[in-house]
Amino acid sequence: MILRVIPILFLFLFLSSCSSTIYVHKDPTVHSDRIFSYEQVNSRIRGDTASIKLINDSVYSASNVLIYADSTTFTNNNTNMQHRINTSDILSIKRIDHTSGAITGLGYGLLAGASLGLITSFARSNADRENSAWSVIIFSGAGSVAGICLGSLNGNVQEFKFQSDSSSASKKSLNK
Repeated sequence: MILRVIPILFLFLFLSSCSSTIYVHKDPTVHSDRIFSYEQVNSRIRGDTASIKLINDSVYSASNVLIYADSTTFTNNNTNMQHRINTSDILSIKRIDHTSGAITGLGYGLLAGASLGLITSFARSNADRENSAWSVIIFSGAGSVAGICLGSLNGNVQEFKFQSDSSSASKKSLNK
């Protein structure tokens, strides 16, 4: 039975990467935990590699991204050249946070390992149950290490979705 549970727990760990979607608004006074201003996005992606998707479906691997109301500048990681594009042409920006992925993986791995340790301790005979605490500790440690490794590889994906001027204009015309 235990041999059947182990692959399921590791599959759970592998698939447990997190993602979040944050909407970007050009008005700096409009913000909440899921709506950011350009300045807030700049502070989140500063120094990171990001993926910029444009409304024409072009995708750039970028660094040194700076977003302003009228334009966005970035270094294209493939060509190492500086680009300036209209901010209104951006559909979304994604970044992967490997550090928070490792922390999340630690939590999931600890829980999965402790669960597996408890299952193995209950599957033992009464004579072997005196070592059940060690079983939980060992499996928790192994799950934590596996969770940190997998979590840092997968990372937590943050996607910043931009409101395009054309979509807001079409929404305004529909509301009239």
